[in-house]
Amino acid sequence: MEPEAVAFGTTLRILKDSSARSKSTYKAGEVGEVFYSKAFGTFYRKGYNTPSRKNTRVGLRGLDGTTVFVPLAQCRLDREMLTTEQLTHRAEALSHEYQFGGAFGGYTWASKHFYTTPEQKAAIEDAA
Repeated sequence: MEPEAVAFGTTLRILKDSSARSKSTYKAGEVGEVFYSKAFGTFYRKGYNTPSRKNTRVGLRGLDGTTVFVPLAQCRLDREMLTTEQLTHRAEALSHEYQFGGAFGGYTWASKHFYTTPEQKAAIEDAA
């Protein structure tokens, strides 16, 4: 998640507790909606010190209405992870009939149900 991608209204979850020196106190696991996002520092045209998660702070408004300011590096999107079955089905659907051999170490999907090497796929296509 890049700093410019943090739109107002995005729901984020805090990953770490605030430090003892922090002006605003927060606990890990709290959820809030972004109402403020600002990268701090001097940014240069040629890429030196560009905005990133390390130098961006976001303001979060909690469910109870409290507001806290948190480094973006200590936040993640608040959504559930996909299960293994959902990820496998998604990968199979995306890779069907595409040649992904170079990206995945010489393996491709020959059909919806078989995972083969490029040589085996060529033999299957020659036989047909």
